[in-house]
Amino acid sequence: MGISPLTITGVSSFSDDFQTILSRAVSIASIPVTSLQNEQVNVLSRKQLLTDLGTSVTALASAIEELGRLGANKALSA
Repeated sequence: MGISPLTITGVSSFSDDFQTILSRAVSIASIPVTSLQNEQVNVLSRKQLLTDLGTSVTALASAIEELGRLGANKALSA
C-alpha cells in the first residue's frame, strides 16, 4: 500500500520542476509508511522466534519431567 505518484503534464516551463517537487514530496511522505512496514516485519519475526522458543522450552520441560520420573521409578542402586 503506497502513495500513488502524482503526474503533472503541461506546456509550462515549470511543469518539470513542479513534477520533481511533487515526486520528492511523495517520496518523503512515504518514509514513515515504509518504516512502519519494516517495523511490522521485525515484530512478526520476533513473535515467531518467541513462539518457537516457547515450543522448545515446553519440549525441554517435558523431557526433564520424564527424566525425573525415570530416575524416581527405576533408579539404579549400587
